[in-house]
Amino acid sequence: RSNSFLRNQLLTFEQKSEKKWVSNSTLFLSVSDFWVKNIGAFIGVPGKKILNGFDQENETKTLGKNIPKSNNKIKILYMGSVYTYQDFSVLLQSIKQLVNSSALEIEITFLGSYANKRELNYLNSLFKEYRGFVRLEPKVRKDQVVDFINNSDLLFVTEYKGLNGCLPVKIFDYYNSDKPILLCPSDNDLMENFIKETNSGYIANTKDECVAILEKLIQLKKEAKPLIGPRNNQNALFYSRKYQTKVLAGYLDSLFE
Repeated sequence: RSNSFLRNQLLTFEQKSEKKWVSNSTLFLSVSDFWVKNIGAFIGVPGKKILNGFDQENETKTLGKNIPKSNNKIKILYMGSVYTYQDFSVLLQSIKQLVNSSALEIEITFLGSYANKRELNYLNSLFKEYRGFVRLEPKVRKDQVVDFINNSDLLFVTEYKGLNGCLPVKIFDYYNSDKPILLCPSDNDLMENFIKETNSGYIANTKDECVAILEKLIQLKKEAKPLIGPRNNQNALFYSRKYQTKVLAGYLDSLFE
């Protein structure tokens, strides 16, 4: 969406191009029912849902390493780009309250949040009042991402305001690590459903809820206890790439019946 005349003209051209190139397709795939419905209505072609999913054979799992050393510090990780339609304020204000009112140490790292000096300057401005506990890291190689996950206690994701049907790839990477996920605030949609179905994390919509969760995790860490209970692996099978590949194979078989 844009108020720019030139940008709106470009969007109109792009829409025509999209219809031209995909309207003769037999079938299209997208990542949620919402987008299947909307894209199908736009291009006039039937669609099917295939999730990105998580790789069960991936070596990023940290189960067995999940009991951290006993200390007062919680390390939070956010992976990926930072968008203007994301709300980080609830978590950041919660951390600020805990850091200012107690001896608790909390650090949040935004990994892969910038690729150049301009983007870094924007983020420094965005997080200006939180610089004491916000760490900004550029994009890194995939093998380095694993190190950041392993050195974190809590993996953070937030809603995309005004965008329905979003289940980002990062949430599958988070799940695959066995570290707890924090959704704050909730999307009241697919991300919340995923966390609840798989018992893979915590959901906070207000500062009070977020503060309570962080205090609980810090206490668990002090006691050298796991920060998350057993996951529902049975429900999680639906989100695995192995299962989604079977679903895709069924779609392809149906095309030749």
